Amino acid sequence: MAINKIVWLGHASFLFYLDNTVIALDPWFDNPLFPKDFKLPKIDYIFLTHGHSDHIGSVSEIINQNRDVKILAVFELALFLKNAYKLLTSQILGVNVGANVEIEGSNVKIVNALHSSSVIINNEVISMGTPVGFVISDEKNSIYYSGDTGLTMDMKIIGDYYNVTYAILPIGGTFTMDYTDVPYAMNLLNTKNIIPMHYNTFPQVSVKLDNFKNICKENNINAYILAPGETLSLL
Repeated sequence: MAINKIVWLGHASFLFYLDNTVIALDPWFDNPLFPKDFKLPKIDYIFLTHGHSDHIGSVSEIINQNRDVKILAVFELALFLKNAYKLLTSQILGVNVGANVEIEGSNVKIVNALHSSSVIINNEVISMGTPVGFVISDEKNSIYYSGDTGLTMDMKIIGDYYNVTYAILPIGGTFTMDYTDVPYAMNLLNTKNIIPMHYNTFPQVSVKLDNFKNICKENNINAYILAPGETLSLL
């Protein structure tokens, strides 16, 4: 099953459409950029890179709409969500770095991210294991979704090993890499196609898009800057 289209829903929230299957990546539908008139489809899978609230904020909403949804996440986070929402073991795909998971004919590789992962309960910070990214591949494309990350030499391995066609990277800085890191990251990844995320959601991650566009143009990088709710077709 091929990845037909990608929809950005603001911040780090994306929908991947694989024929009749829909994957939500790091869903946070209360983010300030979420398109208010956007009608969410039935979501079959949730992929989570780490436990921060701006990446798991809409998990409960999705579960309420589809009690059969399956969740792919690092083991500690997956177990936490299983217990929190009383999910079946069959709904939880608990993994760690290095795992390969087949989802409806596409391969998902779990890769390193340079970040942190936790949830806060009653003002207590609880670790949720290691943060990760995903390389989602089919017969036509290999899409690297980094999650929150700083620059890391793991990008070199990802670029060499997975033949990345599109990189979905944060550009907002403060909590992640920023737009000035993009040329170096894209060189490591050995790809020219970037979909930016994790920017202009709140003041700490504000970016002047003209600066990002200019740095991409100067380095012959194809920037696919999606408006919230906009679709990138991969057909």
